[in-house]
Amino acid sequence: MRLAIATLALACLASTTLAQDQPTAQDGPIAQVKTAPAQRAVIAPKTVVYGTVTLSQESQTVLSLPYAAQITRLHASAGQTVHRGDVLFVARADPGAVLVAEQARNAVVLARGEVERTRVLLAQRLATRSQLAAAEKTLADAEQALAAQRQLGADTGERPVRAPHDGVVVKVVAAQGDRVAPGAVVLQLGHTGAAVPVRVTLGLDPALRRAVPVGAAVAVTSLAAPAGASSAPLTGRVRRVQAAINPQSRLVDTSVELAPGGGADLIPGEPVRGVITLTGGEHWVVPRLAVLQDAKGAHVYQVEAGHARRVPVQVRVDDGAHLGVDGALQGGQALVVQGNYQLSDGMAVREVGQ
Repeated sequence: MRLAIATLALACLASTTLAQDQPTAQDGPIAQVKTAPAQRAVIAPKTVVYGTVTLSQESQTVLSLPYAAQITRLHASAGQTVHRGDVLFVARADPGAVLVAEQARNAVVLARGEVERTRVLLAQRLATRSQLAAAEKTLADAEQALAAQRQLGADTGERPVRAPHDGVVVKVVAAQGDRVAPGAVVLQLGHTGAAVPVRVTLGLDPALRRAVPVGAAVAVTSLAAPAGASSAPLTGRVRRVQAAINPQSRLVDTSVELAPGGGADLIPGEPVRGVITLTGGEHWVVPRLAVLQDAKGAHVYQVEAGHARRVPVQVRVDDGAHLGVDGALQGGQALVVQGNYQLSDGMAVREVGQ
């Protein structure tokens, strides 16, 4: 009898020890994860657009002639770099313009002679002072007309037109041999240099026109850089968003002015890529990897008392690196950013390195 009781006691003890050594059915796997704090902040979406470098209107000089003329020689072409004093084209005044200038000179000579004659007659009491005043008035009018003609510059022979400043020829309107009307544009010359503000024209999707405010930040990168070359994007601001669609591109032209001193190496017509920061709002800002998608929708996991807690979210903003989401997240609970793909609601988790 005593032997049976002892045997039973030893069996119970062995069973208890074995049960302590074996994991219970309630113990499950522990996932190794990395976490980050959950935080609310203002996040703005971004859109990628493309365009070209342009010159602002105020940085362009229009070259024309104030009289009718013929372009006898053309020394400039579109895209050419020129320096102050370089001859851009040579023109010969139209015979009609030369005739007007010659008539103005003759009128001055005639008026001066009439004034001298009237003074002699007045001294002989053969003319009145009012006649002398009229002659002097005619001379003054003739001299003013001659001065205007000299300012226009119409004269016989050829006249070279030179670059008023360093720059690049933006457009050549007239061709060699063309006859141009007074004031007609012959060519456009753009200022260049670090002191000149550089403009970029980007093509914006019409659906985003109202989402891009004037002053929005833009990061501009040249698409003409040599292969393998890397450079920091140039910063700029939206200066103007057109209210009409460009009929050629079917996009809305958006003018961007680069920061002072930026873009000095860019040339007109150079293709660029722009990243525009749109109007944003306050949301939970989370890394892209923290948001998962399944049949129930988008969700994240937060750590609560050592266990994963699934939180449904709605993605509102995507800025490329982070997502702005709305949902019942808790600011004091860590957000799982790595290892979340293996989680389920309520699973035990441990931070990597702990």
